[in-house]
Amino acid sequence: MNIIIDTREKYPWKFTFNDYITGIKNMKLDAGDYSIAGHEELVSIERKRNVLELADNFVADRFWKAIIRLQEVRHSVIVVEATLDEFYRFPQISSIPANLRDKLQLTPQFLISKINEIISDGIPIIFAGNTVYAERFANDFLCKIIKKYKLC
Repeated sequence: MNIIIDTREKYPWKFTFNDYITGIKNMKLDAGDYSIAGHEELVSIERKRNVLELADNFVADRFWKAIIRLQEVRHSVIVVEATLDEFYRFPQISSIPANLRDKLQLTPQFLISKINEIISDGIPIIFAGNTVYAERFANDFLCKIIKKYKLC
């Protein structure tokens, strides 16, 4: 099966080719950043590279519209290349200059409440910790869906 990578994905994950994943296609996805060719309504992975990206998304209407589209996909997940601990320590551990941190209205409590909102709406969030584990998780997740539904 071919994995689809959304054309807007700037730094795409690398997938391990195996008996299940045989290639990669770049095309626009309506939901998420990664899916399986021909099965976009079945599986979608939304990728977030760090805490700041997800924090920025929480205050953007476009993101919440994307969440609605993810809810329409049978198996959707958000994979974050950060730990949950990093959300609790935001913005102190972020790249935001120290003199601007006090002016932020994005508190750890706000971030965690939005994370819980998404999870309670039925979309799991995986805190992979870094890019390597995020890529691994995505690869394994897509292979599991391919096997479960006998797509190959």
